Amino acid sequence: MTVNRASTGPNDFVEYRFSRPVQNLDYLSASLKNAGSAQVTVQALGSGISRKLSVPTANNTGLRPVKVALHSASAKPFTAVRIYPGKTTSFALQDLKVCRLPQSVLSPWNTPQQPGGQ
Repeated sequence: MTVNRASTGPNDFVEYRFSRPVQNLDYLSASLKNAGSAQVTVQALGSGISRKLSVPTANNTGLRPVKVALHSASAKPFTAVRIYPGKTTSFALQDLKVCRLPQSVLSPWNTPQQPGGQ
């Protein structure tokens, strides 16, 4: 997915619907330019659930990599995401994709500790 805009207003957003619901190890990866705004709001949506995250962008005037976790606190998965760039003088979103962390990322918390912390 690629989006390029000369400018955006405070209520503008880009919506992306997933081909299948995302899981808790999934995250969004993209390249983002957000000139004129210090943050982007990412809203993950699902059936009866919503989660908003503010992502600092430091007034990016060039494309920068951005990664956003799609963890749902409920058992319901997210099915779409909206990205609100805010008021900008230039906005670009490129290479938006859903990636998955390996299950091993969680394994240190799922493994019982041995006596003595080993």
